[in-house]
Amino acid sequence: MNDEHDTDERLRTLFEPDRSTVDRLVATALKNADSRLHRRTKWMPLALAVAGTLAVAATLVWFNVRSPETSDWLTINPIGDLVLVQSSTGESWIMGPVRSDDQPPAGMGFVIVEGEMK
Repeated sequence: MNDEHDTDERLRTLFEPDRSTVDRLVATALKNADSRLHRRTKWMPLALAVAGTLAVAATLVWFNVRSPETSDWLTINPIGDLVLVQSSTGESWIMGPVRSDDQPPAGMGFVIVEGEMK
């Protein structure tokens, strides 16, 4: 039994590394981890700036692009004292100046227009 204990001690002594070797390995491992962390933090502000710039550019493009098929819902054209309002469905309204209350109503009429309005 004593012989097994001596064998165990000799094997442990044989495979145990020197203290200086362990210190050197730990220092090298920590130095590599520190340089990777430093490298990562050096590029982080640049990466964030590029990502922010791309996000702002994409937002501006998104809000400024209009589809060519979409037309304005209402088109308002002032013509002298009259205002011509046309909708995208083809309906048109003509609005004139407001009549004062002391004048009697002038009546009602229709405006028929052929062709396109210029």
